[in-house]
Amino acid sequence: MSIKINIPEKLKELSKLISKASPLYLVGGFVRDSILGLHPYDIDICAPLTVEELGELLKGTSFEVLPVNLRVGTTIIKNGDFKAEYTCFRSDSYPEDSGIHTPDKVEFTTNIRVDALRRDFKMNAIYYDIANEEIVDVLGGLRDIENKLISTADSPENVFSADGLRILRLVRQASEFGFFIEENTLASARKMVNRLNDIAVERIQVELNRILIADTAHPELGITDAHIKGIRLLDKIGALDIIFPELTAMRGLQQKPQYHIYDAFEHSLKAFELSPPSIRMAALLHDLGKLPCVLKQGNMHGHDVVSAELVTKRLSYLKYPRDFIERTAKIVSLHMYDLRGETSIGKVRLFIQKNHDVIEELFLLQRADCYASHGEKAIYTERLEKIYDEMKIDGTPFSVKDLKIDGNDLIEQNVDAKSRNTVMQEILQNAVLDENMRTREAQLRFLQRRKKL
Repeated sequence: MSIKINIPEKLKELSKLISKASPLYLVGGFVRDSILGLHPYDIDICAPLTVEELGELLKGTSFEVLPVNLRVGTTIIKNGDFKAEYTCFRSDSYPEDSGIHTPDKVEFTTNIRVDALRRDFKMNAIYYDIANEEIVDVLGGLRDIENKLISTADSPENVFSADGLRILRLVRQASEFGFFIEENTLASARKMVNRLNDIAVERIQVELNRILIADTAHPELGITDAHIKGIRLLDKIGALDIIFPELTAMRGLQQKPQYHIYDAFEHSLKAFELSPPSIRMAALLHDLGKLPCVLKQGNMHGHDVVSAELVTKRLSYLKYPRDFIERTAKIVSLHMYDLRGETSIGKVRLFIQKNHDVIEELFLLQRADCYASHGEKAIYTERLEKIYDEMKIDGTPFSVKDLKIDGNDLIEQNVDAKSRNTVMQEILQNAVLDENMRTREAQLRFLQRRKKL
């Protein structure tokens, strides 16, 4: 088929070096993305040559062959800034019902169709003959792309049995590209979703992260709802029950109609849909504590604190970085603050100062929470944001580092080491509340008065 793909010059050179022995093919995402008019990045190449045969052909050239996994015929080829992953044509078999994604038996082959059948989806099993500049499509991947459809390269049962994580890849790629999932493929993903229980949580986390921001993957496609489509698909196939069981447990949990037009589960998904990428995890999980609170005390009071505890437990189980967990849990724990706008300005200023490290993310969460509660008729009160803006303009210090005095001043005033942090915090709080305490002179006078006490 006459689809021409832009090939890096060094890849053309590599193809020429081995052309007497074998054609060299691009395969996978580079080919798929090129057909879709997207900018491809990772270079995956293949041929019916073993790694040893490839190494012999490239001896004495500027290309370096770095072994990765010789048992499965995989290597990295480098030449300066150029890097590509090479895999020999092969067929794989996996231990039955093991959940292991590394094949226990590998057979090298010269048959391109056999190689294609071991891949995940037909659209990722399209080959491009570099030397002849032509598409080799043995499974019908081009037809899938034209129809905006994802179907598996082999039977769905074989594909998902080989690696259960492919179920999440299916969801992610359908979301990122705006594709539909072929009926049998979707049904098999739903039937085999428990395969995810055998997958290392670190691998699940990687795919989940990409689904949460699927709308940012290919902005040139203009798919603005890819992230919520991904979450809905996870829910449809039952994967959300496995990844976030505390979230799906809230299905049908009714909320006070004067405040909410959705049940707790739908509200959480709506907040996620309306939030920017930076806070999407917090938005999705911000109300996890509602059901436990209802079960324990008959109402949802204090659910923000319970939600933060559950967020910490769930994200820890999924092996997220500690900083991310702590930040997400902190935002969730604060999301109910001053929603009625009744807290005094002084207390709000102190709250903003104390939580200035997450305050802008908190505003984003509160905004999404509000619109996900009341729908289009929601009126988001910007009171906290306005006070925060005023604090930035009027020179309010947000940390002791912003004060006009430092540790040297405390030493000169003979403040003992044990008391220095307490003294600095006192000055900080005073400066947050009183504009007259924001000069160096006023802060020094405070020290001197305190010294006399």
